[in-house]
Amino acid sequence: MTFNLSKRFFFNRPLVVVLMVCFNLYGTMPELLLAQEAPQQADRGYLNIVTKRSGLEVRIDGELAGFTPLGLQELTAGLHEIHVRHPDRLIWLDQDWVEEVEVPANDTVDVDVSFMRSFSINSKPYGAAASLDGAPVGETPVFFKLDGGEIGQVTLSKPNYRDTTFVVGNSDVSFFDVVLQSTNLDIQMKIQAAAQKQRSTNKSRFLTSVGVSVVSGAVALYFREKADGRYDRYLETGNPEKFEALYDDAKKFDKFAAVSFGVFQVSVVFSFFSFLKFVDQ
Repeated sequence: MTFNLSKRFFFNRPLVVVLMVCFNLYGTMPELLLAQEAPQQADRGYLNIVTKRSGLEVRIDGELAGFTPLGLQELTAGLHEIHVRHPDRLIWLDQDWVEEVEVPANDTVDVDVSFMRSFSINSKPYGAAASLDGAPVGETPVFFKLDGGEIGQVTLSKPNYRDTTFVVGNSDVSFFDVVLQSTNLDIQMKIQAAAQKQRSTNKSRFLTSVGVSVVSGAVALYFREKADGRYDRYLETGNPEKFEALYDDAKKFDKFAAVSFGVFQVSVVFSFFSFLKFVDQ
């Protein structure tokens, strides 16, 4: 009886298959459950920022990532906004470096961050043709940019004026105001002659006014002493015949002194203004 049951059970193939499948599922069930519960990890990539400047603030997607030089940054694959602060924040013409960068999965992307430096060139007279390293950039006043650390040679050209050449980028100077020299000798000589003549005129006026001031001052003092002397004698005299004559003389010299003193005051003011114009040249 026992043998028959065992034999039936052993040769019941469908039941054996079901039992084997259940056994295998029981062994792999924890792994299947863990695989379902674990979140899928996003693809990752690396960002490398290359720049010549150090100490610049770097933000990735609005978050502070550090300061240059910055090592490899591990990021999720995809687009990311990179913001690097400009080293010369006081110059309003220069802006921060901002760009969207695609970070590839399982790879590294190198981002070269370079900053442009702004320059302003003006000339007297304006309207001079400006060229940078031989390439035209416009007419003064003109603005252009160079890569940070780059040096360029600027040449200004204008008819009837000498070409003027100078270097930009080798110092902290960003604004240039250049006075052009005329090539027309006749005009230049006339300008110099007119300036010299005006200088001589102002000098003559100054010296003349000083002389008038000295003379008028001395004359005023002379007539004042004369008037005072006549008035003192007028008070001391007892002779009726000289009484009126001394009084009239005192009034006359006093009037001369007043006129001379007025001339002295005017000449002093004129001397002051003549001196200022003479020194200003």
